[in-house]
Amino acid sequence: EEVIKKIPYINFETIKINEKIKVIPVTLNHWFPTSWFIIYLDSIKIGIMSDTNLQLDERTMQQYQDCDYLFIDGFSENLEQVQHLYEQIWEKHTQQEIQDMWYHTTIQEINEKKEKFHCKKIIIVHISHIAWSHHNLQEKYQDFIIGKDGLEFML
Repeated sequence: EEVIKKIPYINFETIKINEKIKVIPVTLNHWFPTSWFIIYLDSIKIGIMSDTNLQLDERTMQQYQDCDYLFIDGFSENLEQVQHLYEQIWEKHTQQEIQDMWYHTTIQEINEKKEKFHCKKIIIVHISHIAWSHHNLQEKYQDFIIGKDGLEFML
């Protein structure tokens, strides 16, 4: 935390790799300043949102609409799992307190807001071990791709 306070945050500009590849940093709401990205590969729009929650302003949400692929943080299935995690380290927090201080998203929250994004495919990433197994999550949330190590996409 002390290092983060010493390093000034610089707004990143769009990075144009070539005529077909463009990377646009988007300000992230985490407990310190950082960015997510929108990547254009020719006509394919890829959104990357990790280490965040969905308490975002309307402008940020609009930037992530209509992605072909949206990779989004799904740390746990729900806040009850996070609450249980805190209890394991002897900290008591209500679900409201966790929601107010938590900078991750639950799969349940993504499921409730998926229509706002209008994305062709939503890939849940950054899943912790407190969530159910990959197989169980994929069975329960069939509208999503549940990310895992080694997952590959052919574009």
